[in-house]
Amino acid sequence: MKRSAIRPASPIQRPQDPQSRTRIRGLALLTTAALTASVLTPAVAHAGPDDGKVVGTQKHIDAPKAYWTGDNFTLNALADTPLDDAVLWVGKGYNGGTGAQQYQYTLPDNDAFSDVGTPGQTYYAAPRNPGGNQDPIWWGYGADAGIPTDDFNQEAASMDLIAVEGPGEVEMFADNGDVSSLKRLLGTGESSPKSIKLSPGLHTHNTTLFTKPGRYVLTYRSTARGEDGNLIASEPQRLAVQVGGQKPLDAPTQSLQERYDAAPSGDAAAAGYSLSIQPKQSQDNSGDEHLSTIAFKADKPVSGTLTLLIDGYFLTDLPVVDGEATWHEFLGPLDSDIQAVFTPEATAKAAPRWISEPVHYRAGESVGTDSTTQADSWVDNTGTERALQSTEEAPLGAPGITTKLERVDDETLKFTVDAEDLNFNGFIEGGFYDAPEVTHATKPIEVNVRNGHGEALLSYNSWLEGYTVRYSVIPHPTYRATGSTVTLTESFDPLSPVENTSQLAALGTAAAEPQPEETAPDKCHDALVLDRGHIDIKATLDGDRFLTSVKDETGIHDSANVDRALSDVLIAVRDNALNERTAAMSDPELDFLGPVGERFYLLPQVQNRDIIWPGYNTQGLDYSKFKDEQVNLNLKPVSVPDGATWGMFLDKGLGEYQQLLNSVADDHTVETSFPAHAHANWAFSTPGTYTFEVTYSATTTEGETVTSEPENLTFAVGNLAVGDCAAPTEQPDSNPQQPQPETQPETQPQPESGSAKSPFAWLGPILGVAVIGAIVAFINASQGPNFNPVEELRRLFNIR
Repeated sequence: MKRSAIRPASPIQRPQDPQSRTRIRGLALLTTAALTASVLTPAVAHAGPDDGKVVGTQKHIDAPKAYWTGDNFTLNALADTPLDDAVLWVGKGYNGGTGAQQYQYTLPDNDAFSDVGTPGQTYYAAPRNPGGNQDPIWWGYGADAGIPTDDFNQEAASMDLIAVEGPGEVEMFADNGDVSSLKRLLGTGESSPKSIKLSPGLHTHNTTLFTKPGRYVLTYRSTARGEDGNLIASEPQRLAVQVGGQKPLDAPTQSLQERYDAAPSGDAAAAGYSLSIQPKQSQDNSGDEHLSTIAFKADKPVSGTLTLLIDGYFLTDLPVVDGEATWHEFLGPLDSDIQAVFTPEATAKAAPRWISEPVHYRAGESVGTDSTTQADSWVDNTGTERALQSTEEAPLGAPGITTKLERVDDETLKFTVDAEDLNFNGFIEGGFYDAPEVTHATKPIEVNVRNGHGEALLSYNSWLEGYTVRYSVIPHPTYRATGSTVTLTESFDPLSPVENTSQLAALGTAAAEPQPEETAPDKCHDALVLDRGHIDIKATLDGDRFLTSVKDETGIHDSANVDRALSDVLIAVRDNALNERTAAMSDPELDFLGPVGERFYLLPQVQNRDIIWPGYNTQGLDYSKFKDEQVNLNLKPVSVPDGATWGMFLDKGLGEYQQLLNSVADDHTVETSFPAHAHANWAFSTPGTYTFEVTYSATTTEGETVTSEPENLTFAVGNLAVGDCAAPTEQPDSNPQQPQPETQPETQPQPESGSAKSPFAWLGPILGVAVIGAIVAFINASQGPNFNPVEELRRLFNIR
């Protein structure tokens, strides 16, 4: 630990109060020793410590987001800001509709976080799905669509968390409230994943939990291995994160050391300074029961700045006015040492500076100190990084990789990976496939393997019986080996555990032949087919009208992100999107899905690499221009399969759901009340083709209606509907010689299952004409020379 190193100050900015306006519909949208051989050089101290950086908060942010520039990766935050130039602030946040806190996360009542804490403990967290706004921050990470994975060994790229600085641990995860849905993504804990596999267009919504408030610095890099066998690794980049405390300022400020050196010394004991920490007495807002009140008092009405440190890391700066400063902070359930440094304003010459002794905080207790004692210096751990994983290459060791799939209980499966070489790091990607030849998983299996071991819990469904289970072993780019694709079983039997041992191969050695890629057709009737990756229905304002487009980040047709007309794309949904309405989804909000136990097509709220991931995006709109700060997304059905139901809903976790669209209730509008980039669950009951007329609409504060031109967006749902686009369609003669019937039949033939419109529908009229012609010829041949066939047909068919 260090004493009296440079530690900057940050003038106060009051936190925003919880938003009070009510939304029409709320949007809610989770052992290793350090092997590092290279030394990470701490960045130069920044005044403030992060004042003057680009601040990311109260908005949707991908940080880091990996880009490919030239011949290597670069990591940015806030789109075009280098990671080192940004700071994220995770402050207090409250649901815009209900006022419920959304900056605290309580560990669930299971063993999912046994390495983090005990069930029921509550920690600071950035939420996966903030409701009614984007407070305190809507934070994920991602990769640009232009990442050239086709040029990498096994098409694998990785984003690696390689070091951390800060008072506690950091965990990133996706969690829907049950143990089998928990997906640990990245973290600093001993058993947490340290790397995430990147795919072009990757974009996540996840919870980020901190075991203590304070300032953190997360060091990342991205890696891949070129087809030539050489390692590609970006330079380490550091992302500062301020958890709790005040929002960092836009302009740089003096460092704590500079302020302290400039402040007068003197008799601090005579000044009567005191520091106290106690549980917050009044419960003004949701979550206040977990807050502590930190108070500074002086005998005289002095002014200045109070800097608070937690375990030697920056926590916040508070303005001292008339001899007092107070701050309500969520310090969490773990013990900490809180230290204060008071630096008086230059005009307050009679007021001496003061460094408190560290005060040991324990949740629920009242503690304090005063200026009758003081420390000679403050504890400063700035720049003290903890290495999380090696940045060096590792040779291929023992090559065996053993996997096992077994049923744990009636609702849960467990997939376990063990490598012979305990230095092996990598990824398992695969899943359950409804036939051996299918390459898009109905239920994916994704396992992060670290130090030779990895495991994942999966929800069990009875319909998985008989499915093929297949996966690929993908070594981390720093591990000098190539993996293979393995079929664990061609017919899954939940009563019989299955196990397999495969072998890694040295770089340059041919691995097992890859499975043929199952792709949708490139085009369907001139529309580009999108069957996987990230897309958004995007709204922008152009003068007095909205413009609607599909923001295509899939990388399927272009390496760059492209805004496309809705009618220029077809969204393909395969049978691997089939899901079951389980008892956990028995909430009446989901009754439009059909009875519990029924299967339906689901485009999940959390991205699945093998299923298209549509969202909606209004981030470019200024909602203050619209009445009630409301903008509507409207999806009016144009054509859907007979008897089909469809909708959109949010999974809010812990078995709670919220409708956004519901065809049974003729609810075709999603109301939004803030600039959002949101993803929800899309559900379709029946295979076939669904076409929607899509518009954005709003009313301005002057009472004018703003809307977009209606455009059709089409979903082909199910393998048959997707396959219809691939089938060659014979076109009829554009100038048929036969006369057309004068009237249409009262009822039209229904399309075959899997298609809302048969490509052979044009044959009906032609066959009808041919039949009539045959009847005329037959009757004419059977009657006398004075017989009039047209008049006879009129008589037979009662045509007037």
